[in-house]
Amino acid sequence: MANWATVDRLGNPASADWQAQNLTWIEPVKGQRWQVYKPAEQAFNGFLGDLAATGYPLQSSGGFNYRNIRGGDKLSQHAFGTALDLNAATNPRMNPGDAVKTDLPSNVGELAKKWGLEWGGTWKRPDAMHFEYTGGGASDPQTMMAQVQGKQIDPVAEVLAAGGNAPAGYTPPAVTGSTGTPETAAAAPAAPADTSKGLLGIDVPGLTGNKNLGGLLAFSQLAMQQPQQPDSTPQGGLLRSQPIEIQTAQQMQPKQTFKPWEVMSMFSRGRA
Repeated sequence: MANWATVDRLGNPASADWQAQNLTWIEPVKGQRWQVYKPAEQAFNGFLGDLAATGYPLQSSGGFNYRNIRGGDKLSQHAFGTALDLNAATNPRMNPGDAVKTDLPSNVGELAKKWGLEWGGTWKRPDAMHFEYTGGGASDPQTMMAQVQGKQIDPVAEVLAAGGNAPAGYTPPAVTGSTGTPETAAAAPAAPADTSKGLLGIDVPGLTGNKNLGGLLAFSQLAMQQPQQPDSTPQGGLLRSQPIEIQTAQQMQPKQTFKPWEVMSMFSRGRA
């Protein structure tokens, strides 16, 4: 049994407020309705639609029902609307060890798995009428996992595989596939090293990412060769008599403006 829904995970379904906020009705075929957990609506509708498409006649035997598991003291999945029963008369609950009794299509288990559901017909105590939500599905806010062909996939890992960036604070989870073996999601790439500053922590146009002090000094020496050059250098030229904007490593401080030939003096005085 999946027993995915719990009070710790979803809240207490005993309250009228919880039921109003978390339950909805589905009617995949006219006249047959089930009350289910809202995030499971798509999974149940999809499964019942596929089942109806095989020609199997659907008859509701109940969805949400606030009660304990039969013979137990824990809440049933029906108490959260994460389970539904169908065609109970021809799909009865059997005794432990008995063979399953059902008139459902032979591929019903695969149809259920496709939609992130578990079929009770495979249990040690077969319950062929019972279909239970396992928390899969991209629309599920509780798990934020995508259910694709019965396999849970981390959606952020898919973004990373496509060359995208992970959101801030993302930690790849270890998820379990349909075979029960752990699968490690793709790790978020490490943040790129800050290459926007020179060795002394300042921005110099044309030397972005250059951490060679000699390169910085060479630039300064070139700038000093033409301190009085008029502003006639083409737009793409390296040297201009206009001030060069330099930002200190302390990001909270205001930017300071220096003329190109002043850069060398800054290094010699230790200002940078």
